[in-house]
Amino acid sequence: MDKRFDWLVPAILVLAIAATEMAVDMYIPSLPLLSHYFHAEEDVVALTLSGHLLALFISGTIYGPLSDRLGRRLTLILGMTIFAFGAFLGGMAPTIEFLIGARFIQGLGGSVSWIVGIAMVKDLYQDEKCSRILSTMYMVIAFAPGIAPIIGTQVIAASGWQATFFVVAALALIVTFIIAIALKETLLPEKRMNLSPKTLFLNYCTIIRNPFFSGYAMISALLYAGWWGYISAIPYIFIDVLKVELIHFGYYQIALVFAFIIGSNLNRFCVTKFGINLVLIYGLIICTIGSVLFLVYAFMAESHPLYITALMGIYCIGMGLVFANTATRALDVFPNLKGAASAMMGGFESLVPVATVSIVSNFFNDTVLPVALVQLICTVVCILIISTLVVKESSLNTMQNHFKKVA
Repeated sequence: MDKRFDWLVPAILVLAIAATEMAVDMYIPSLPLLSHYFHAEEDVVALTLSGHLLALFISGTIYGPLSDRLGRRLTLILGMTIFAFGAFLGGMAPTIEFLIGARFIQGLGGSVSWIVGIAMVKDLYQDEKCSRILSTMYMVIAFAPGIAPIIGTQVIAASGWQATFFVVAALALIVTFIIAIALKETLLPEKRMNLSPKTLFLNYCTIIRNPFFSGYAMISALLYAGWWGYISAIPYIFIDVLKVELIHFGYYQIALVFAFIIGSNLNRFCVTKFGINLVLIYGLIICTIGSVLFLVYAFMAESHPLYITALMGIYCIGMGLVFANTATRALDVFPNLKGAASAMMGGFESLVPVATVSIVSNFFNDTVLPVALVQLICTVVCILIISTLVVKESSLNTMQNHFKKVA
């Protein structure tokens, strides 16, 4: 494989993932505006988030195995086209129900970039190199949700919330065109698998029953769920409660992006020296510390955007140390089912946040307390999971060494 091809695939995948990520982050600042525009309660508007996540889960279970059968490139083009169509419909929404449906369609396409993208990276790289490449990609991609709220607030201020959907639709179409003309296939024809409902069901059963895959995937999903709980509440807290100006909202969000970049950059350098599992554990500890401090702050101090952002930044640094490593470990379990495994991992990361978004929106009380509680629960469960996995892996290695000695 030539170096140009080796470099081009991650670069194009970054564009695709960034485009789908911007669909959320350009839209987030408009959540309080949607409540007023459609005369809808916050929990109804939250369905535009949870419905989108549910669609990501549903489509995610399809795109992975579909890419194992049809190839990564064609599947990516199909999903990005659906995503662009959903974004266009969102900009045309006359009612909140129509917008919920449009966001659902958008989600049906939006999962393809992450799921197929991770599978393509695993096609090209292995082990520590895969983790470093994913960390680099995450670090670059992180600029999208950092810049997106700033762009979104400017677009909303100039042209209204509908314009954000049209901007995302145009960006998605441009990226799809680039994929069509420049991206080469990473899954060789002889490595493709037949797609049948029975085979798909059996593959998913095999994947989900594996404790190592499910454990690492759940860790990633729970941390992501904590982040989504924050995302679902923070626009209301900052804009409606703390009276942060709309055009300034994005600047607080970009600070969290830089925190995530710090964690991702640390991972790139630490994973080779300390190993994937140890860096992952350090990342979870940092997330837990951030969650504890956030909860203490929620109980003891009055909300302030600067302090909220600083404490959430600790959580984001930890996420940067975790995400690339959970993806690498989970997909290592099934080297011949990367697409299906990537889809199932994406499904975990979409389905679990539906619960946290619903919980935070239903118990929202104009403070960060529901967010902090949800995040702490998520991180504590992650610590319990990684502890169990370490014990299981240690026992498995001991058994393997024993059988080798006997042989």
